[in-house]
Amino acid sequence: MYKLYSIPGSCSMGIHVLLNELQQDVNIININEVDNYSEINPAMMVPVLEDGDLQLREGAAIALYLLEKHKDSNLPGGLAEKANFHQHLFFNYATMHPAYNRLFFAMKNLDGDAQKQMYQKGASAISALWTLVDKQLATRTFMMGEHPSIIDYLLCVYANWGSFFDIDITLGKNVTRMIKTTIQRPSFQKVLDIERVTFNI
Repeated sequence: MYKLYSIPGSCSMGIHVLLNELQQDVNIININEVDNYSEINPAMMVPVLEDGDLQLREGAAIALYLLEKHKDSNLPGGLAEKANFHQHLFFNYATMHPAYNRLFFAMKNLDGDAQKQMYQKGASAISALWTLVDKQLATRTFMMGEHPSIIDYLLCVYANWGSFFDIDITLGKNVTRMIKTTIQRPSFQKVLDIERVTFNI
């Protein structure tokens, strides 16, 4: 059985959904209930996946490890197709996620006009990123075609973060459609129930 160290509603939720889709047993451990988590991950970040003696600490590395280990069909076999998959996956982790991180920084460290200004700039930048995603989804049901993948699961999680802030972030009709379709999957509903997360899309 896998161990997944997580925070409910965080990006680790995408890995949780993926494990359900792969029909893998997993022990979900909330890092807020782990006294020595800094020994498990000195960066104090999630997710962390344990598979026997193997410990992985980066979300993208975990996702690719699971897809390759379980030979999931969502990971393309051809070089160009696989590079395209990686491109979208890393967009999630290296572009969309950090954009939302700036809002969380403002929430925790700023107030008054400084916070409001950071929120406005962040909302504009994030809306522009969602425009790119919305264009991709104009001709397909999910980001990589007609079947959902970890890329879609993560986008759903990020989109839900917008409800934490008093700002307007434009997702786009295609993004909204994809999210509503994806979160209805049994694998996603199971995670929402376990993590006690409510979606406000």
